[in-house]
Amino acid sequence: MAHVAAITSDPAGQSYGLDAQTTALLEAHINKYGTGESGLVFSTPNGRAVTASNFRMRHWNPATEKVTEERVKFHSLRTTHFNRGQEAVLSERLGHSDPSGQY
Repeated sequence: MAHVAAITSDPAGQSYGLDAQTTALLEAHINKYGTGESGLVFSTPNGRAVTASNFRMRHWNPATEKVTEERVKFHSLRTTHFNRGQEAVLSERLGHSDPSGQY
C-alpha cells in the first residue's frame, strides 16, 4: 500500500503539504495504477508524461495570451502566490478586514 506524505519539487527540498482528501485520492490512485507510466496523474491524450514544453505550448501560452499581451512564465504563479500571502499577513497585522489592502 502506498503512502503519500509530501511532494517535494524544488532543489532546496521544500515540501508542500496536501490535505487529507487529496492524499487519500493519490494513495488510491497509486495503489490501483502504480507509479510507472500507467500511473500518471496527468498525461497526454496518448497516455505519456506531460513535458514542460508540451504543457507550455499547448495550454499555458494560449491561456495567458487570452488575458494579456505579455508573456507570463508559469513560475510567476509561485511568486504571485507568495506575494499575495504576504499581503494578507500584512493586512491582518494592520487590522484591515480586506486582504487587498488599502494601505
